[in-house]
Amino acid sequence: MRCVVVGLICLLIGATLASCAVKPASTAPASPTGTAPVSQSSEGLIEKLTLEQLTTRAVSILVGQVTSIVSHEEGSGNIYTVVTLTVEQVIKGENAQEVSVRVAGGEVNGQQLWVEDAPRFAQGERVLVFLEDTGTSLSVVGGVQGKLAIDEKNMVEGGLPLTEFIDQIRNMLTK
Repeated sequence: MRCVVVGLICLLIGATLASCAVKPASTAPASPTGTAPVSQSSEGLIEKLTLEQLTTRAVSILVGQVTSIVSHEEGSGNIYTVVTLTVEQVIKGENAQEVSVRVAGGEVNGQQLWVEDAPRFAQGERVLVFLEDTGTSLSVVGGVQGKLAIDEKNMVEGGLPLTEFIDQIRNMLTK
C-alpha cells in the first residue's frame, strides 16, 4: 500500500503529487487513533481562524452525524473523499436533512493520500462543522479548525458543552 502525506498547499496550487514533497507512510508517525499517518510538521499550512472568522466565512454551520465516507480519485493520484452527514441541527444556513462535504485526501484501491490540515471524519461520528461553498461542492472552512467532534456527553472538542458553543456562535450571528 502506498501512502503519502502532502501539505494542503499542494492541492491549493493544483500541483501534481510528483511535484509535492511526499513522505512514505513508514516514516510518518501514527495518528492518535492509529488509523492513518499524520504529518511530522508541528505547524500547519493554513491560517489560524478565530471562532468569529469561522462563523463569518461559513455559509452553513450544522451539527450532524457521519453516515457515509466514500473516496474518489480524479486525475493522476488526486484523491478526495465525500463525507455525508445526516443533519441534526442547522445553526446557520439553509435547512437540510443531509449534506455532502468534499474533503481532500482518502484511500482508493489501496492508495492513500492524507492531506495535512484536512479534517478527518469517522463513520458514525457526531460533529459540528463550519461549511463553505466552493462553487462545486461544500467543504470545511479552515480545514481541521472547522470540524469539531462531539462526544457522548454532548461536549465539543475542547471540553465546552455543545449548547454553550452553539450559543456563542448564535451571539456572533446576531452582531
